[in-house]
Amino acid sequence: AGLTHGQILYSIGSGKLLPISPNCPALLRTFLQRCMALVPEERPSFMQVRTCIYAHRPTPVTGGGGCQGCAS
Repeated sequence: AGLTHGQILYSIGSGKLLPISPNCPALLRTFLQRCMALVPEERPSFMQVRTCIYAHRPTPVTGGGGCQGCAS
């Protein structure tokens, strides 16, 4: 988004979410929004992040997987 490190830190410190590219797929956008939740208990655990990343990795056969937990 062309933000400087200082702008990013200020945004986070003031409770603003960082912008997500409009080209970002909807499922990934939802997951990123969960990762940036202001309430820590609403954020996914490390294992949920790992599972989602692993499920969506590109593969030679399918081009990408899927994970139901990413959007929940």
